Amino acid sequence: MFLFFGLFSSFCLAQCQSRTPILLVPGIMSTILHAKLNIPTSVPYEIIPKECLRQSDEFRIWENITFLYKYPQCNLNLLKQQYNEKTEEMQNIDGVKVNVPKFGSVYACNKLDPDAPGKTTQYLKPLIDKLRAEGYQDQIDLFCAGFDWRISSISSFQFITDTINLIKQINTSTHKKVIIVSHSYGGLMTKFLFDRFTGYNNYIKEWIAVSTPWKGAFLSIQALLSGLDWLPIDGQLFANVSRSIESNYQLLPHKNYWEKNDLVTIEDKSYNIDNLEEILNQLTPFGVKLYNKTSIKFNSLPEIPKYCIYSSGFETAEYGKYTDWTFKNSQITYGDGDNTVNYNSLIFCKNLGFEQKHLGKLSHMEIVNSDKFLSYLLPHVCETQNQ
Repeated sequence: MFLFFGLFSSFCLAQCQSRTPILLVPGIMSTILHAKLNIPTSVPYEIIPKECLRQSDEFRIWENITFLYKYPQCNLNLLKQQYNEKTEEMQNIDGVKVNVPKFGSVYACNKLDPDAPGKTTQYLKPLIDKLRAEGYQDQIDLFCAGFDWRISSISSFQFITDTINLIKQINTSTHKKVIIVSHSYGGLMTKFLFDRFTGYNNYIKEWIAVSTPWKGAFLSIQALLSGLDWLPIDGQLFANVSRSIESNYQLLPHKNYWEKNDLVTIEDKSYNIDNLEEILNQLTPFGVKLYNKTSIKFNSLPEIPKYCIYSSGFETAEYGKYTDWTFKNSQITYGDGDNTVNYNSLIFCKNLGFEQKHLGKLSHMEIVNSDKFLSYLLPHVCETQNQ
């Protein structure tokens, strides 16, 4: 029996003998962000409250559980962006510089607050740990293209440049094409990467897209109106910050692909995809502009093997009824999905030339770290003695 166990253990340790390099592309709010502050006195207190830090060396602004719990107004307001009427682009508050630490390393998409206790803020850590057990090593054959998730894919030019350079460097060092594994909003970022990457087929072997909100998600409407309960903070604070984050507008139900069913009722008026812009006009003077600017077009997709992995079976918000424009009182109706992305959006990849795989009842965060997904992934990236 012990001999069998020893032989089995040895096989497992040497199971993945030849590894295809993997590039992880994370979802929204799922990359560590650092900030450096030099905020001038000209920035008023209604933008950055009086009690907030205005001068600092570089520090981790996301995710920082201690900072968020003690000073939620400061943490989130420092992440807000402002609309520049001249350039028609979102930009940081004057004096706030934000960057992704250790680009290319899995550090920024592993555990989002490395100082948090236990499993708190784990993101891709379980998947990364499993890949390490198969022999993968950070920045040798396992990489992460983290990004400033406040910025939509349409505006993420620095991310595109850095990621293309990273992929070419991986090819030079490994002499192999990379497999991209995207999760959630990372799928939309990856789509834009392919749009801007001439000769991608020389460097990228496959794209495995997990839990992608191909045509948006109702949850983005909820985030803009009343906020979400993902964080232990006031919902309206969450909503106010969400309205300044460009990527949230890209995640709204897509005007060209979403069904015509009602999405929201406010007071006595109902809104669907045809008049959703009326709500955005009420929320911010730039909401409609960002919604139209960030709209994704699926008229071209990469001509490499593409795989769409998703799950379902969880109650997922699909309609909201609000008594008035304060959004303090609401009734949310639920349908099928992965508790974050609606089912109709998850399966839209069937229209885009992807090979589909449904992994059963797993939540939006469970699926990418699940043993089911690992079992699916390994035959794509790993050669064993039995192959």
